[in-house]
Amino acid sequence: WEIIMIFVIMIYDIQTESNTHGNMLKLGRKYLHHIQKSCFHGYLSYKKVGKLEKELEKILTPEDHVIIYKMTANKYLDIQEFGLEKTKNQNIF
Repeated sequence: WEIIMIFVIMIYDIQTESNTHGNMLKLGRKYLHHIQKSCFHGYLSYKKVGKLEKELEKILTPEDHVIIYKMTANKYLDIQEFGLEKTKNQNIF
């Protein structure tokens, strides 16, 4: 069996006073690379994307907002970074 990996970008807007903020940070770091204050990215299997989404639903409040972009074809993915990198990317696999 070949495991197909997809590139995922997750961004969020959470009330800073809530417990959700810390939980979001932990959840994002569990599955993805933390690249900016409220942005994560990385490659995940479809199964792990499903797990991430289920865990996400458990911690969100009605005031929170999360967007997950899923890219299945690397030939359409072009990442360009500008400026000072805020966090050091780590390989999580």
